[in-house]
Amino acid sequence: MDEIVHVKLEGTMAELMARMDPKMYRKYVQYEHSKPVLYVELLKALYGTLRASLLFWKKLSKQLIGWVLEESKYHGANERPGKPLRTKSTRTNTSSSTECDQ
Repeated sequence: MDEIVHVKLEGTMAELMARMDPKMYRKYVQYEHSKPVLYVELLKALYGTLRASLLFWKKLSKQLIGWVLEESKYHGANERPGKPLRTKSTRTNTSSSTECDQ
């Protein structure tokens, strides 16, 4: 028998599920502290897939920030899930002198 996992989807994830299939999910969306919440049952394998993608996103974001990227402060109406990234504006001195031994 497949194992079942109970998952609480909050905020953007709950809204995305409701938008994917409004007839199926909209009636189950609840609001807790003015945040949309959806409780679902998943097969353990599907939960593992979702968890792996979340861990990948966190690791990728951390690495990109380490490579001179910073989180965007923009939070518009068309905001995507997660935190958008943009390059840092930095000034570098491109004029450098090198000495060669001849």
